[in-house]
Amino acid sequence: MSLTGMYLAPVGPTVTEPLLGRDDALAVLMEAAGAAADGRARVVTVLGGPGMGKTAVLDVFVARLPATTRVLRAAGHPNESDLPFAGLHQLLWGRHEVARRMPRLGAALGLTGGPGGAGLDTGIGHEFLSVIGTLAEEGPLALVVDDAHWLDRSTWQALVFAARRIDADAVVLVLAGDPAGPSVGSGDTIELGPLEPAQARAVAAALHPRLTHADLDWVCGEADGVPLLLRQIPAGLAAGPLEPDGWRPPPQRAPVVDRVDRHFRAVVGGLGEAERRAVLVVALQDLPGPALRAALARLGGGLADLDRAERLGLVRVVAGEARPTSTTAGYWVRQHATDGELRAAHAAIAHVLPEGSRRRVVHLDRALLDPDPAVGRALCAAATEAADRHDLAEAAALWHAAIRHGDPAERQAARAAAAEAHLGSGAGSAALALFRELVREAGDDRERAGWLERCVVTAFWLEPLSATVQAEESAARTLVARLLAGGARDREAGLRLLMAQVTARMVRGEYRIAASLAAPVAGLGLADDRIEAVLHALLTGVVAGDPPPPRVATAAVERLLPALATAAASDVTAIFGFLRHLGWWGDVGLSERVVATFEAAPLPRAMGDRLAVEPHRVAIELARGEWDAACLRLAEMERTALDSDFVVPYRFCAAHHALVLARRGDIAGSRTRWERIGAGGGMTPFFEHLDACARGLEELAHRNHDAALAALRRAHALATACGGVVPGQTSATADLIEALWRTGAEAEAVERATSYARFAERSGHPLEGALAARSLALVGAFATADDLDAAFDDAVERCRAAGSPYETARTQLAHGQRLRRDLRKAAATRALSEARDAFARLGAPAWVGIADAELAACGHRRYRGAPGTGEADAPLGRLTPREYAVVVEAAEGRSNPEIAERLYISRRTVEFHLSNAFRKLGVADRTDLAALLPREV
Repeated sequence: MSLTGMYLAPVGPTVTEPLLGRDDALAVLMEAAGAAADGRARVVTVLGGPGMGKTAVLDVFVARLPATTRVLRAAGHPNESDLPFAGLHQLLWGRHEVARRMPRLGAALGLTGGPGGAGLDTGIGHEFLSVIGTLAEEGPLALVVDDAHWLDRSTWQALVFAARRIDADAVVLVLAGDPAGPSVGSGDTIELGPLEPAQARAVAAALHPRLTHADLDWVCGEADGVPLLLRQIPAGLAAGPLEPDGWRPPPQRAPVVDRVDRHFRAVVGGLGEAERRAVLVVALQDLPGPALRAALARLGGGLADLDRAERLGLVRVVAGEARPTSTTAGYWVRQHATDGELRAAHAAIAHVLPEGSRRRVVHLDRALLDPDPAVGRALCAAATEAADRHDLAEAAALWHAAIRHGDPAERQAARAAAAEAHLGSGAGSAALALFRELVREAGDDRERAGWLERCVVTAFWLEPLSATVQAEESAARTLVARLLAGGARDREAGLRLLMAQVTARMVRGEYRIAASLAAPVAGLGLADDRIEAVLHALLTGVVAGDPPPPRVATAAVERLLPALATAAASDVTAIFGFLRHLGWWGDVGLSERVVATFEAAPLPRAMGDRLAVEPHRVAIELARGEWDAACLRLAEMERTALDSDFVVPYRFCAAHHALVLARRGDIAGSRTRWERIGAGGGMTPFFEHLDACARGLEELAHRNHDAALAALRRAHALATACGGVVPGQTSATADLIEALWRTGAEAEAVERATSYARFAERSGHPLEGALAARSLALVGAFATADDLDAAFDDAVERCRAAGSPYETARTQLAHGQRLRRDLRKAAATRALSEARDAFARLGAPAWVGIADAELAACGHRRYRGAPGTGEADAPLGRLTPREYAVVVEAAEGRSNPEIAERLYISRRTVEFHLSNAFRKLGVADRTDLAALLPREV
């Protein structure tokens, strides 16, 4: 369905100069525009409550821009907030010829045929970026969006996508909205508050020169510095004093929103019945002139009914077409209409819209007091059409509206379709609410189990463990028990629900609870390689302190990886949850198999799928000693996760990144991520455990051994409370033993090292075995020097075999420190030099500092390291995450347009990052680049 003709071109701004009290805001905006003109893209957010003058600031800003700057404007509207890409359609008004050349964007805007898209569709996002880049190549470009808090979701996502990726384009993006609305998360922010008393009085006097001194006192008192009220309150006053003696008692103070509400209630209430109906039609739908007159005629009126509303500043009429003077005015007009008035207006609007149009169906739905099966079927048909175009946000809204129509089966079908469409478009909260309704309305236990499984998975990625989630878990346990006692189909449904619960708890790190949930699996006689049996064995062993060997996880991967060949696998959610968790364990061989299978599988690269596999790529890079590449990949994972409404994936990405930074001794970088994870109640016991592990590493790297010991004791206590730890997940036990030894608690260190060695032997995990060997070597009392050297040599070889250059270097460092204590300085120098060189290659300056200090104690005044090991020789460390991503693509031989398409940035931004990377790396062309970075690429 074409959107053309359903929206009016934006009405030109009315600029009033000077704009008092907003000089600072305008200065920020003009500086951003100047930077954009120089090829440094800028994003500015203007925040202000109702009536604070955001639109006026934008109008003056646009009027002051140089004539060479091209301006594209749009404004959010409540009536179009559920219509995908409505804001983008308006923003690109007049430049649709550029959008038509983009197949997916053109289809989404209704300009061409073919599949469109919605939500986080990166194809459409990249095409929108391409349009911006194309327009910016013609000259500086200003994208100015008002009332962004009322934008449709798809437009908002497209703008955020662009805001995070425009770097070197001649573009300034200005978004104005309510402080309570969504945040773009980047750029500058301007906050507009009430005007100062003197400024407010000057504005009122300039706008209404006939007001008396007493009038001005009263108006300024009522308006309380709100620019919109300063303009509109006097419009309803008669000329002359408000009281015979020119005095009025000071008004009762009230919150700004209440004062705006009171003003509009009085203005709308003063209109006649026909006038209210007319202004309500204008507030509900933008209509072309003929359609507007037809709608008003159906209500028994005409354009003349808008005259008084125009005088009062509610609407603006231009060439027979009318619009609210501001989105705020339109909003309050609708707020103060009765239900009957709203239904009558919706019915009149539906009557004049084209038969079969999506907006007509929506207005028909809102005009009805009682359900109408015919309208419900029309809504579902429109939703199906939208889904076929991949416009999932629009489809979700239409199916959602259809839920109240039809018989129970039709309502349940609409509810199910709406829930899946909401989830596909990234609207997790809306999807979860509908999944919960589906659970309540399910016809039998198998159906209920299926919807409860969706609830468990969606809630896990969306929200903390609330009372509602806990109640659902309790109901699920009862339902699982009932299904597992039934026939084969019941049992399979029960197992899927059970695994969703187990996986959610396991990924949270709550192994004791997860093991308890998985307990029923033991009595089902399942094959050993089924995922349910594997998870049960793993969790039972972790809680008992006797985890199964890695071959158990390998067997699970053998079973799970073939299922990646189809996105329709019934347990695909559990597969990716399981694989994501395995990625943090550090089994490099396992990670290499996961990555290879994923790359060969014909799966769509959805965000959740990518975030499940990226930890394995990180594990491989860490094992190769490519820490710069790993950190850059983790930073990009964080950025990808932030593009989603689901908060939990970001926390996992940030936690893993923080642990890597902690190993480097980067306290600031690590702490920043833990603060972000903790925002909004994100520090669950599992994340608290990882945070304590990171703190222990940070303090060890900076030789604050007492602080390290306190943090690592807390990590151990939290792990015990969670039910244990998965082998290989962190080095916390080995770090605790080292902290004990370095603080003089040698007896406890020996006891823990001995116990740890027994645990590592039972687990069979290579890295745990290596760390246990180092711990025994560090704290052991050896009869001869040869015994000490043999113990450390064994630990070093184990660390190398486990694929951990970092732990290898730490083991060499510990060996050198023991040797220096024993006054064997020559041997100590060899071990410390190797450790120092390895830390330098990894980019871990804090550990380099420790090695340098130890070498100085051995008699070296300054150690410069072997060639190729210093920080200056780690080229990737000089690049930003975005520069790194561009470099990798360029080194693989891709052109700038291909890189732009793959990374969803503009061509000019690709050129900008490549130029910076060439300068930092000291290369002249892509051939030199490929030669410099063979392993990373």
